[in-house]
Amino acid sequence: MRQRVPAVLLLLATFLGGYGYGRWYARDPSVVSAQAVVAASVGSAQGVRQILYYHCPMHPAYKSDKPGTSPCCHMALEPVYADEASAAPGANVTGALHLTPQQQQLVGLQYGTAEYAPASRYVRGVGRVGVNEKRVAHIETRLEGWIDKLFVGAAGEAVTQGQVLFTVYNRKPVTTQMEFLHAMDVRMAAVMAGASASPGQLADADALLTAAKQRMDALGFSDAQMEAIGRSHQPVWKVPVVAPIAGTVTEYHALQGQMLTPGTVLTIADLSTVWVTADLAGVEAAAIRPGQAATLRAPFFPGRTFRGTVDTILPQLDAVTHRLAVRLQFDNPDRLLRPEMYGEIELRTSAARRTLTVPGEAVVDSGRSQTVFLDLGDGYVEPGEVTTGERFGDRVEIVRGLAAGQRIVTSGNFLLDSESRMRLGR
Repeated sequence: MRQRVPAVLLLLATFLGGYGYGRWYARDPSVVSAQAVVAASVGSAQGVRQILYYHCPMHPAYKSDKPGTSPCCHMALEPVYADEASAAPGANVTGALHLTPQQQQLVGLQYGTAEYAPASRYVRGVGRVGVNEKRVAHIETRLEGWIDKLFVGAAGEAVTQGQVLFTVYNRKPVTTQMEFLHAMDVRMAAVMAGASASPGQLADADALLTAAKQRMDALGFSDAQMEAIGRSHQPVWKVPVVAPIAGTVTEYHALQGQMLTPGTVLTIADLSTVWVTADLAGVEAAAIRPGQAATLRAPFFPGRTFRGTVDTILPQLDAVTHRLAVRLQFDNPDRLLRPEMYGEIELRTSAARRTLTVPGEAVVDSGRSQTVFLDLGDGYVEPGEVTTGERFGDRVEIVRGLAAGQRIVTSGNFLLDSESRMRLGR
């Protein structure tokens, strides 16, 4: 009896050792892979789809040899079949990701293509409204006298061309007007004499009249006023000062009975067109040319857009901001735009060339590199590094890394980028 006990113990130890070795050996990945390959080949021969492994639908990098839930997101693991893994076009591409239609819908994946588009973009900035300095008149008097009567009461009043603004009383212009009328009489006599006049008589009369006109002009008399004085053949004691242009009085320095000295009395600005000055960064202003269309939106007029053109690009940078000033011209027939108003200007740069572009959201920019995801088909996408250029609205230029017509992912890229980096161990 004592001899049989050691034999039973030896048999039990042998059984336990063999069982443990089998369990340990089965954990070896190479043995598992070999068994999976054998099972796949047997299953293929029998016409049954064989499962290679299970993976997480949200994190395909996680694999398991049995069904269950993912420890990452607690989603049910999905099987990967042998025929799918061998037939997939992107299965052997480093960093490629595979997403089922359900996963693509969950991530919000959308696709687009790289295509050529006009190299134009919108430039925006803040503009300040000012007067058109080409349509400004400074009313000055060359007489030392008194303002006899004012016909304009204050700044802001509208005047028409030729309208009398005020009259000036001074005795000196009367003498000059008498000389002018005398010169006109001398010339008229020379003309009436005709052939009986001496050869130099008409020439002397013309010279005398020209000199008289020059003295009248020096006192501020216009050609129309001289013509009126000549028709009436009477001097005026109160010299009228008229508006040379139509517009709005922007400066007013006149009082009834004020003694005048040479200088500016009134300033008139034609506000039917205005200038808008905007400060732009040098890289933005470099693409702007005179004549380009521009729009202005002022907070004073919600929902209204004013249209104008680029007039001049000023040659000097601002000493403080180092920005370049661009002057634009806007038609203002209703006089709604007034000096010192502010608004947002928008310009579209010229599109003289076409360049390869993709939607801006298709590019994942890490700061050091730019990446897009290429569509390989059948749910596979692959990250590809690109070099970007300028941005044109909602599209960005691709300098290197893509060809025209290539399909790319345009939405959901950041989730794909995170998964791709995790899979590659970055």
